[in-house]
Amino acid sequence: MPALNFKVQYVPKIEAGTKTQTIRAERKDGKVFKINDKLSLYSGMRTKYCFKIKEVVISDVKRVLITNNKNVVINPLVENIILSASDLQEFVIADGFDNEENYIGYKLVGRNGKPAINKEWVL
Repeated sequence: MPALNFKVQYVPKIEAGTKTQTIRAERKDGKVFKINDKLSLYSGMRTKYCFKIKEVVISDVKRVLITNNKNVVINPLVENIILSASDLQEFVIADGFDNEENYIGYKLVGRNGKPAINKEWVL
């Protein structure tokens, strides 16, 4: 069963059911998660503090594009849905953030200091 790692700050939101999605870069091995795939969610993987949060079943998979002008686009090559302000607020809360500013700020900095802007992600 595939596993995903989460920062410890997201654990309470995952356990409470308020963080219901995650955005991940495409995997180097080309594997794409599919609807009904089972996932194990962990925090602290590859450390002595590793623990399993829970197991989940994927209910939906979509492509996401975050643009330079801070739009979030769902399925950019198919539906090209640009989220409205209210939809964006729901989106960032479901991803474990408190507000759009924190979310966009995080994505602007990106993982390991590499910006996540203008990059497609899998939701």
